[in-house]
Amino acid sequence: MTGSDRIDLAHEPDFTIGRLTVLPSRRELTGDAGQREVIEHRVMQVLIALSRAEGRIVTRAELTQSCWDGRVVGDDSIHRALSRLRKIAKGIGAGSIEIETIPKIGYRLTSHGQGEDRVDGLRLGAPAASRLRRIGKHRILAGAAALILLLAAGLAAWAFVGRRAVPLVAVGAADSSAPSQALARDLLVKLGTLPQVGAGNWQLVQARPAGSRPNLLFRTAATRQGKELRSTLMLLDGANGRILWSREFNFPANRESDLRHHVSLTAARALGCALEARSDGGLPPGFLRMFLTGCAAMAETSEQDPQKSAVMMRAIVDRRPHFAPAWARLLMLDGTIFSLAVNEGRDVTELRKRLRDDIEWARRIAPDLLEIKLAQLELLPPTKYAEAIALVDTLKAQAPERPEVWIAEAVTLSRVGRMHESAESARRAAELDPLSPAALSKWITFLAWSGETDTARKQLQLAERLWHGTGALRDAQFAFHLRYGDPRVARSLTSAAGYLGDWSDPYLQARLDPSAANIDRLMRILERRKAEVRLALLAYAVQALGEFHRTDEVFEWLLHYPPEVIANLSYILFRPSLAEVRRDTRFMQVARRIGLAEYWNRSGQWPDFCREPGLPYDCRQEAGKPKS
Repeated sequence: MTGSDRIDLAHEPDFTIGRLTVLPSRRELTGDAGQREVIEHRVMQVLIALSRAEGRIVTRAELTQSCWDGRVVGDDSIHRALSRLRKIAKGIGAGSIEIETIPKIGYRLTSHGQGEDRVDGLRLGAPAASRLRRIGKHRILAGAAALILLLAAGLAAWAFVGRRAVPLVAVGAADSSAPSQALARDLLVKLGTLPQVGAGNWQLVQARPAGSRPNLLFRTAATRQGKELRSTLMLLDGANGRILWSREFNFPANRESDLRHHVSLTAARALGCALEARSDGGLPPGFLRMFLTGCAAMAETSEQDPQKSAVMMRAIVDRRPHFAPAWARLLMLDGTIFSLAVNEGRDVTELRKRLRDDIEWARRIAPDLLEIKLAQLELLPPTKYAEAIALVDTLKAQAPERPEVWIAEAVTLSRVGRMHESAESARRAAELDPLSPAALSKWITFLAWSGETDTARKQLQLAERLWHGTGALRDAQFAFHLRYGDPRVARSLTSAAGYLGDWSDPYLQARLDPSAANIDRLMRILERRKAEVRLALLAYAVQALGEFHRTDEVFEWLLHYPPEVIANLSYILFRPSLAEVRRDTRFMQVARRIGLAEYWNRSGQWPDFCREPGLPYDCRQEAGKPKS
């Protein structure tokens, strides 16, 4: 048992077992009649360790490793924890779970009645459609989340896997109300026109009471509450009605068409994740639910919050190490977490080691996995511009249909000043992945960075219609409005999502009212923070200084920091706010310091600004000068 098997209650997902709902972070158990009981920290750890085993025997050594950190403990400690759990099993567990002692071997947890999943105490079996209506719509998400993250014990392998060569996917309403029925009809039509989840890999039908049983079943529920439309989309195992994945949507009542489109794209993305899981041999139910949750969420959540999905994917590969789809997502999340830590100026020694270790493990499992090379991009030293572009070119030749490759190219090209090509690569990624708000959001951001603000604004308006309420949309809104749009919108997002730091409000105030007093106030704050070696602060500060025409201060910052730090954020040097800075010959001095000038000379691929009319110097001549 590895260190990753040690149980940290703060990071354990909620789950159900028998008639109990288990909330590890709160050390709380809830019975299906609403009874609640708080248990001791160690007792909760033992319950989780036994449930993780999925019906197999857990040895005493395994229990001490996961629950007592491997320390030597007496038999009494384990017996006390088990005795407490047995009392709970007979009490609020209502006899639905049992803990068995296997003499001289270990312990096993069994559960009775696990064929029925529950949401807020309501059984969801085969007739889930008629019962779903009775669940308060505002409560479905909380209950479904517990089921989605379920790591239940004793469940057989998912019946969907291997049942048919081409799975049957059905769509139906969860109740007879007109809004739910209309949403189901619309989803059936739209899913039938979306080839992104793989033409020929599944068969779509309308759910009917009779006829062949589907492998997967989408159920929709919709209500109008005042000025708001609320809907729930659930993906069920067609064999037994168990929830595999769930999502809630809230839209203004006058935007019903946008809501329906969002539901259909999200359903298609979840279906794609399910088909991918099936094609790789499948997963037990608890892990499948976890994979679908993390997989479907990655395209919607903010890039600032990758930890939750990373925890899910790591839990899967720890226990199902040959499941390549989870490795693919974990590597992408590892790279994002590593990049965020670099930008925040944190020590990344452990994160770098983790990323390298994960790359090596993934290479053993799936040596041709595209995400391995994408993760390697994150580990390249920041001055290795040519190597990064060469690696991206290799990826494009290998998988030109993958949007992740085009996003990687967009990032890499922006680091060497080829901004218009960068935006074009991001556009290509958005075209290849129309189901992803993250892909569209990245295109919007790269458009703004390349100076195409009008196009960026139009695409942002489209994203706001399609992807209302997603973290990826908030990222795009903030990135756009921070520098190119309405500072008041950026300010509201700063408060809501915690973007930037304590200098963000003075900056936004200076944008709203660029008076000398407001700008001077911002400059004083930035000067006090100058000694901090944080890439995020440096990036924002340099752009703010450039925007307010403080060119000398920009160069003070750029020449104050070590070359490798500046190289890490070379992409900001080519954004619209630094146009005046690039017209100063000192800019090429910075380019020589961080190896960009050498790259331009060797490759012959010059940045966009070198072709701007009226540039007061010759790029080739300045790039050829020695470093100073």
